[in-house]
Amino acid sequence: MAAESAEATVAAAPRALQLAEWEEELVWEMTCRATHPFDDHWTTEESAAEGRLRLDLPAGRHPVRAAFVEPDPETTLVLVRLFERADAGRRP
Repeated sequence: MAAESAEATVAAAPRALQLAEWEEELVWEMTCRATHPFDDHWTTEESAAEGRLRLDLPAGRHPVRAAFVEPDPETTLVLVRLFERADAGRRP
C-alpha cells in the first residue's frame, strides 16, 4: 500500500472500490478465535497503540477476496473483502 497520507488513502477508497477487479475467493480457516491486525506492517502492540483496525474472528471458515488497485498515480492499495459465512463461529 502506498499513498501520500492516511487522508489520501481514505479519499481514494471509493474510487478504489469502483475499480477493483476481485481475485478468486479464498478461505481463511481459523481453528480458534483470533484477532488479526488489519495492517501487517505493524506489530500487534503497535497496532493497538496506534488505534489501527483489528478484526476479532471466530473459529471457522472465512471467505475472502483481494484486489490490487491504483485509484490514482500516487496511490496503490490492496483491498481485502471478508465475507460472513454460516459456519463462522463454529468449531471445525
